[in-house]
Amino acid sequence: LMFALDPRYYGCHNASACPVANLSAPGALRFLSSRQALGDIAGFVRAANDEYSLSVANKWVTWGGSYPGMLAGWARLKFPHLIYASVASSAPVRAELDMRGYNDVVAAAYAVSHEGVGGSPACRAAIAEGHRRIGELFG
Repeated sequence: LMFALDPRYYGCHNASACPVANLSAPGALRFLSSRQALGDIAGFVRAANDEYSLSVANKWVTWGGSYPGMLAGWARLKFPHLIYASVASSAPVRAELDMRGYNDVVAAAYAVSHEGVGGSPACRAAIAEGHRRIGELFG
């Protein structure tokens, strides 16, 4: 069996998949954290084990890239009794508040314009401006 999980707030492009009706309401984002996402993974594993009558002979492997990769690795560390192994591709697994190093690498990638990549300094500047505006909205 293979399951693809999406953290609870990441499905909000579809209102029926969103955990709250109004994302702007006070407390609406209280479950938007890596800690909660890990708890959700563990809860899903337990529920799927029950639903499909899985046993310890059935091994769970979490996998992902970037942020989902971080969650995959952390799930294995936090729940070794549930998660047999994990694959964390391109996952900065050392959590930091305001991960500037990661942001800098991603920003530089958007500026690459040679070898048919299609980025540009203007693309990087537009993304930086968008992030600046979002930062203003969050205060």
